[in-house]
Amino acid sequence: MQGIKLTPTSYIVLGLLARRERTPYELKTSVAEGVGNMWSLQHTQLYAEPERLAASGYLTVTQEETGRRRKLYQITDAGREALGAWLAAPPTDELPEIRDIHLLKVFFGADPLPIARRQARAHEAKLAEYQELTDCLEKALEFGQAMALRAGIAHEREMIQFWLDVAEAADLPAREGWAGGAGRHGPGVRVPVLRCWALARGCWPGRDSRRPAGGFGRKFDARRRITGRF
Repeated sequence: MQGIKLTPTSYIVLGLLARRERTPYELKTSVAEGVGNMWSLQHTQLYAEPERLAASGYLTVTQEETGRRRKLYQITDAGREALGAWLAAPPTDELPEIRDIHLLKVFFGADPLPIARRQARAHEAKLAEYQELTDCLEKALEFGQAMALRAGIAHEREMIQFWLDVAEAADLPAREGWAGGAGRHGPGVRVPVLRCWALARGCWPGRDSRRPAGGFGRKFDARRRITGRF
């Protein structure tokens, strides 16, 4: 019965069910509270994928005969074997995609300043959420879960800094008279996203030399810069 192609969604379902049996609703809740922060899924996938895996022998399913007639899925030996093989597979050089709709808009010439301000605040809120989780759950987390949470914190810190740098870069053309395409600074002036990246990484002429170069590991007061400087 096996032979279907297993996808990242398949392994998420198998991984969660390897911990305990769950209904599709419980799978959805578990994803929202954890893995969904690093791998987005549509809710419909968490109803369709267990059925597909069960049909191929990776899961078993039982359904309540009365009440809400919920389906309860359990992982089989074949499912555990498939999950184990995926976890044991050698690492590759493949890098994650950056799928950021706001960065895409900046790339195509959208006004970067309001986007940068709003995104910096949004990432600051997410960082606070992750830090609260760390304070409450750090000692209870498994190693892999703790590392995923640490990665989330590092990502949010870097994105806060990046969008603050974009906001700073967006103000430079107005002050220095850089030329370009049409944009918020008036005819003939815009801030391409590559220039924002260059300024954020400290490799574009005109960057404040007092601020440290490089995109990682810098200390900053995000709230002061979001609400004060800009």
